[in-house]
Amino acid sequence: MRNIAVATDLSERSDRAVERALRLAFELNAQCTVISIVDETLPSDMAAELRASTESRLRRTLDAHKGADALIDVRIGDVAPGVLGIAAEREADLLVLGLHRRRAFMDAVRETTMERIVAMCRQPVLLVRDSVDGPYRKVLVAVNFSKACAAAVSAAGRIAPGAEMTGIHALHVPFAGLTGGASGEMANAVRREAEELARHWQANHAIVGDMPLIETGGFHQVLDGKLQSFRPQLLAIGAHTRSGPGLHKLGSLAAELIRTPPVDLLVARG
Repeated sequence: MRNIAVATDLSERSDRAVERALRLAFELNAQCTVISIVDETLPSDMAAELRASTESRLRRTLDAHKGADALIDVRIGDVAPGVLGIAAEREADLLVLGLHRRRAFMDAVRETTMERIVAMCRQPVLLVRDSVDGPYRKVLVAVNFSKACAAAVSAAGRIAPGAEMTGIHALHVPFAGLTGGASGEMANAVRREAEELARHWQANHAIVGDMPLIETGGFHQVLDGKLQSFRPQLLAIGAHTRSGPGLHKLGSLAAELIRTPPVDLLVARG
């Protein structure tokens, strides 16, 4: 990983993202570009002043991180295309963002800016929720046997090369209450099918190790249990963009995790 881009709006949420991006750049011997987009709808004189003050503040931030190999790029424009455009210009291998500021009503009726960026970004996107207290030591991958999930495994391995990594697959048993539950004939047949899919997925994408663990239950039930027992600092998922109308172009589960991640979240597309 040679180039990392991080976007900031100078909020506390974004400060954590900048801290993580600078640390990753140091750990991986990569260059970091710190991006900020000033709202283009502001009057031109106000936008110019805000751009200058933003650059000054970011320089002070970088000066406090001695040894950081980082560039600053502040522009006036629209946030999502502005961030993505600069990341593309810098040939970023990873885009780092802070969490979305929650707006209960607006979030219910439209995509968030963060969802738009993730859906449009070709590179993996790291959403930083937690304060930075060291490198990622444990990584959990939610697996559904897709190319996107394989990309998530690969991206997680690049940004956390020394971490312990494990994967989970939530196994849904249709009509479990009517077919003998988790140990019934239906459950055993579904598990055998999932195990076969897992073998093909690992072989096709050259994924090594005992991944994933297949656990019976709903996605949230299985994920919550593993978060409690494994206690990862990073969760990695694959995202699948959809065309046409719909609120969540990334799918509802991915969109939910992006809006309220339980830990830092790495999102990759196939």
